[in-house]
Amino acid sequence: MSDGGRRDATENAYLEVRRRIVNGEYAQGTPLTEAALSKALGVSRTPVRGALGRLQAEGLVEQLPNRRVIVAQWNTSDVEEIFGLRAELESYGAGLAAQAVRPDDIAALEQLCDAMDEAIEAQRPGWLAEVTALNNRFHTGVLEATGNRRLVALVASIVEIPMTHRTIGAYTVPELQRSWAEHRAICDAFHRRDSDWAAAIMRSHILTGRSITMYGAGHPTAAELDPLADPENPPTLASMKEDR
Repeated sequence: MSDGGRRDATENAYLEVRRRIVNGEYAQGTPLTEAALSKALGVSRTPVRGALGRLQAEGLVEQLPNRRVIVAQWNTSDVEEIFGLRAELESYGAGLAAQAVRPDDIAALEQLCDAMDEAIEAQRPGWLAEVTALNNRFHTGVLEATGNRRLVALVASIVEIPMTHRTIGAYTVPELQRSWAEHRAICDAFHRRDSDWAAAIMRSHILTGRSITMYGAGHPTAAELDPLADPENPPTLASMKEDR
């Protein structure tokens, strides 16, 4: 195989294994052996080895003392670290966006708010995945409105961590409705070009997510109400490892 072919195979293996980790197909603690991944992906072990090295550098997999590789397991310190970074970066982004956002950007964000309200009201089977995707689009839309590509990429590398994807499943419906109201308040701050207000709302919004991810918000959770969701999936402090 040429050098270019090896690079392509490694890149494809990396992207596919990363996708499966982010989507929860490979759960926390799942062993990832070169032999099994090579068979599953239809490639040799060499690109799999390269892919695992990249994933380890990103913190998505970890190598144990016996050289076994597993999907990274998150603890309470990880939650604090990830949500702390998000609070700083996304509040900064919201403040920037308040000055740079265009009217059509605000309209698009408000349409996402409408769609989230409709999805939570209807609660069709699969609604948790629907509102999670809409929520991600809203937060990405806020960052993209800044015009700062580095900020968008930096936050995306944090938000794609599987634990963050599962946060919404731990919310109750009233907490989701409160969260959606904060989205609309951010849009209001954008209309007024108020950077301080937008940044403050976003910071509080993210830190509330941290609290719910760690401690839960009561029952029934969104994951318990959606027949297509896994009620055991959302992490809480009780289901996470204690600090290592």
